Amino acid sequence: MADDNVVALFDTRDEARAAEDDLIRAGFDRQSIRLVSQDAAVGSARSEAGTTDKSLWDEIKDFFRGDTYDDRAEYEEGIRRGGVLLSVKAPEPRVTEAISVLMKHNPVDLDQRAGQWRAQGWTGAACATTSGKTTSTSTAAANANAASAKATSAATTAKAAAPAGGEQVIPVVEEQLEVGKRQVQRGVRIYQHVTARPVEKQVQLKDERVTVERRAVDRPATVAAATGEAFQEKSYKVTETHEEPVVQKTARVVEEVVVNKEANVHTETVRDQVRRTDVEVQQAAGNTADEARTIYDKDFATSGVTYDQWKPAYDLGCTLAADQQYRGRDWRTVEPDAKRNFERSLPGRKWDQFRDAVHRAYDRTRSKV
Repeated sequence: MADDNVVALFDTRDEARAAEDDLIRAGFDRQSIRLVSQDAAVGSARSEAGTTDKSLWDEIKDFFRGDTYDDRAEYEEGIRRGGVLLSVKAPEPRVTEAISVLMKHNPVDLDQRAGQWRAQGWTGAACATTSGKTTSTSTAAANANAASAKATSAATTAKAAAPAGGEQVIPVVEEQLEVGKRQVQRGVRIYQHVTARPVEKQVQLKDERVTVERRAVDRPATVAAATGEAFQEKSYKVTETHEEPVVQKTARVVEEVVVNKEANVHTETVRDQVRRTDVEVQQAAGNTADEARTIYDKDFATSGVTYDQWKPAYDLGCTLAADQQYRGRDWRTVEPDAKRNFERSLPGRKWDQFRDAVHRAYDRTRSKV
């Protein structure tokens, strides 16, 4: 009977080693178990000098004894990212047992993990080898995508004005939680054993016994004795009959064990965290300064305070309007906090004298946010 290869990918060498130990304890041959990782391969793929002169996928192909596999790129990418591949040769009747042992140690769900890699920019291309070193085309693609993502992030956060006559679109990205399901095999194993126990039963047995006795008598002999027959030698045989037990056993069905499966549906709550990008709009510093000067010259130049005295109060109003905790609130609900911030940041100045400057800046900035 041919052996089947059972293969699992683990995130760490400790997990793979623990699975290997359990397989050995379960009775699988140590020589039938092999491990391969990015830094070292365990098994016949290692050269006599202790180094590996094959490509990483050549070592993986040794596990399967074939040329092409659908999961080639996924397995190689998993090993490239630090995973450890475990392979065990199991006879066909023990394949399910080997899978059960490996599942206890949380192997990688290759389809799910590959989906995560693709979401990060991995293209799923197989690796190429040059001079014994593994170079992944997917790594280059991932690096390019990462650089592109950084450039996009920098462009999004840069405080630059939209081009004249056009618009700049900033996407707001939010993760959606999707919960799927997969089938896992668990079950009950039933064993039938033969046991023996002592039993006893009573039976009535009949025994016959011959008894011989002599009795003294005195009477005339019979006619046969008178003719001489009584004086001939003879022998008499008396048979005794005994009963002995005869044991006979018959098999009877005294109990039945019925194995059945019932399918039940239950609801399980899956909890996780989803991320979302929020866009915060702040007034550009250069525009604020020009705008503040215009407002001062128009409405506050005759108030009795200089522009340099008036400008910090105006900036405070702009800062309050851009603060998330005041988003959407009108001036009446914000004024007590504005007064406290003013007295703390601008000590020695009178709130009544600069209140209108803070108010004007808050309302004007809030209308633009």
